[in-house]
Amino acid sequence: MLRGSSALALIIIFIFLTGCSSIEDVPQEDVEPELPYTSISFYISVGDPEKALSEYEQASVKEPESEETRLLYSRLLLLAGRLEEAQAELDKLVAANPQNTEALFNLSLIEGIRGNRAAQKEFLQKLIGIDNEHAQARASLGEICLTPIFTGLLTATLNPIKHSK
Repeated sequence: MLRGSSALALIIIFIFLTGCSSIEDVPQEDVEPELPYTSISFYISVGDPEKALSEYEQASVKEPESEETRLLYSRLLLLAGRLEEAQAELDKLVAANPQNTEALFNLSLIEGIRGNRAAQKEFLQKLIGIDNEHAQARASLGEICLTPIFTGLLTATLNPIKHSK
């Protein structure tokens, strides 16, 4: 008898749960629209930034001028290795909002890729001046400052070894 009661209870719970909510019961404004950038994340995760850019261009029609949309676009350009285009977009973002720490950080990444440590350091210092707690910026700045010290120590350590041979 217990098995029958359990099955009946499960059926009643199922009917109750399915009967309580139907699509008509949910106000339209409470239904989340499909996230337009899901496919972008997918293509980034599988290593296809060009396809992600293509998907972005289609999805960005709704809010082409929002800061978030333009920042995402610059990141996709950066991932695709299109540094000049990414820098142009980031420069526009910083011109519109000099406090945009993410744009400043991405500009520092571009300068780092180019090997321009002085410009990279400048962007990072400006960013930290705005947001002293920006962990990535602080770590990157620390790395830039410590690299010459470690290089000097390594060179000093290896030179006596070369000369002793």
